[in-house]
Amino acid sequence: MSSPFRGRENPAAPPARLRKDAQCWLQKLLFGCMFHPGRAGRSGDAAEHRLDHKGPLMSYFALLMDLEGRRVSVVGGGAVAERRVRALLECGAQLTVTAPEVTDGLRRLVDEGRLALRERVYRSGDFAGAALAFVAVDDREVSASAADDARSAGVPVNVADEPSLCDFIVPSVLRRGRLTVAVSTGGASPAWARKLRERLEGEFGEDYEKLLDTLAAVRRRCMETISDPVRRREALSALADDSLLELARGCTAEELESEMLRIIGLEPDDA
Repeated sequence: MSSPFRGRENPAAPPARLRKDAQCWLQKLLFGCMFHPGRAGRSGDAAEHRLDHKGPLMSYFALLMDLEGRRVSVVGGGAVAERRVRALLECGAQLTVTAPEVTDGLRRLVDEGRLALRERVYRSGDFAGAALAFVAVDDREVSASAADDARSAGVPVNVADEPSLCDFIVPSVLRRGRLTVAVSTGGASPAWARKLRERLEGEFGEDYEKLLDTLAAVRRRCMETISDPVRRREALSALADDSLLELARGCTAEELESEMLRIIGLEPDDA
């Protein structure tokens, strides 16, 4: 597969120093990345400060980001890129993939109208306007150049299998409806992150989806009905009980909701 980065143009001139420093600190706050003002375009310096295998890893800031309707750019058309794309589509992102060749799976997604495809090599400037950028190519030099381009555009970037080039890393994720459990090793071992997530799959079964959907409905009722903040807080705390999970495994959602309302002192017909 030919590189999606060949023939790249010269990067645009960087923004003013003040703007650049503000972008760096904002990205550090939001993504836990090891950015340093004045070093945003120097991948070598970034690598030294992000991942030192001889010293302690710096901590990442964990967050859940709303990507519904947000533009996300992916460079690469292989299996890793496809996995990223499918996960992003589940979050409602508007995706653009740039690669001269793509997997059959990505091609089907394009044909279904679920993403846009630039069927060509990556060009400097392709990340402009994106909320996030992902790079998944088998060429470290290409990856480093793309990462620098993203930072010049003020776009946080993830580079597959290269934590030293990343502004943020992607955990292994377990979903059960509203429940999201993310497991990360800080880039040390994605294989172990997957292994731990697979272990948790047995711990967090499908019953959690019913439990949390019902809790969401009851919480809305509680917020609308109980005006006293102290009583409301006590009521919501009372619903964090293991017995409700056991109940969810053997009853309907309606029965579960009735029991939750009883616990917090409300009746099904309360206004």
